[in-house]
Amino acid sequence: MNVARDDRRLLELTFELKNRTRRSRDWISTAEKARALLAHDGSKDELASRLGISRELLRALLSLTELPSQVQSLVREGKILFDAAQRLHTIKDPGLQIRVAIAIQGLPSLAQREAIKFATRNPERELSAFLKRLSAQDRNEVSLRFVLVSFSTEEFRAISAYGRRAGISVNEVVRRSALTASGRS
Repeated sequence: MNVARDDRRLLELTFELKNRTRRSRDWISTAEKARALLAHDGSKDELASRLGISRELLRALLSLTELPSQVQSLVREGKILFDAAQRLHTIKDPGLQIRVAIAIQGLPSLAQREAIKFATRNPERELSAFLKRLSAQDRNEVSLRFVLVSFSTEEFRAISAYGRRAGISVNEVVRRSALTASGRS
């Protein structure tokens, strides 16, 4: 065992885990480095302690190295996020892991997690119908946009008083005023 090389690997891995954002990290490479260090350390508890991470995070990292290579490629490319990738490990059938990974690539994180949960609980059911229902729910979501407007105390009191007289909120007074000003009332 080369102690200097292992110490360097430990430092590199610690740096990766502490200083890079989740989206920019190549989780598969990080997991492979952790697996290599574990081969020398032998103890997950000791390695997690030396890296300054929880045993659970180390377990999740190591589980990525057990995914099929096709799935690992999608994770490496950023098409499947870390959270979803480590959850794919809960699906026991490697073929189903691959089918689910291909189906969820590029989806938002929550949709990826929901699809994995569905596949884990219903391995014999078709995932495409579930994904269609999931995407239909996404289209029904309301998109909110906010505008921050600064008013003096006097202006706000005047708008508030108008809203009380009209029986509407300050927000509605401002919204209606903006629509009227833009010619869309």
